[in-house]
Amino acid sequence: MSGKRERVVEAASALFFEYGIAETGMERIAEAASVSKMTLYNYFNNKEGLLREVMDRMIRKAEADIDRVLGEETDPFEALLRLRHEASYAAVSDVFVRDLLDGYPDIAAELMELETKNMAGKVERIIFQSQQSGMLRKDVSPHVMYVFMMAVKDYLSRPGTWNGMPDVRAASEQVLSLMYGGILSEEYRKEAKTRDPGENGTP
Repeated sequence: MSGKRERVVEAASALFFEYGIAETGMERIAEAASVSKMTLYNYFNNKEGLLREVMDRMIRKAEADIDRVLGEETDPFEALLRLRHEASYAAVSDVFVRDLLDGYPDIAAELMELETKNMAGKVERIIFQSQQSGMLRKDVSPHVMYVFMMAVKDYLSRPGTWNGMPDVRAASEQVLSLMYGGILSEEYRKEAKTRDPGENGTP
């Protein structure tokens, strides 16, 4: 990727994630990237094309994050929790999520499909290792558990799901807490409560 094109994608990513897609125009992106609008349009015909590039890069970074965390963590469930907090979308604002779901549902759907296709095997491997260590339930297959997790994510990605919720990030964290609580093993729950009676045992 050329230096100018790289600057354009980086500038678009930063602006989209902080201010949302609707409030970020091509002129603003060109200014932030220190390129002319003509140069910007030479690389991307429109905002949607640039958005697709930004999301493609986001997926590639997420895959790299998974490989990195798996290489650093010996505890598979800790790796799962780290990925939850260190994922490439951690810097994404609520307004970006709303703009993507409401204004570009096709791209959001494509993103989900690509993420599922590219990451399924890696996430299922983490789930299997967590089951073997006793942290996750063993009565549910890793694939079924992964499908459940993705089904929850798919529902949360639908336009209108978060309507009326002022803090999308806080609400999504609550949903994730419920989800993780449902897949923890009974033994791990008991151990967590023994360590800290004031906690409910969910991450």
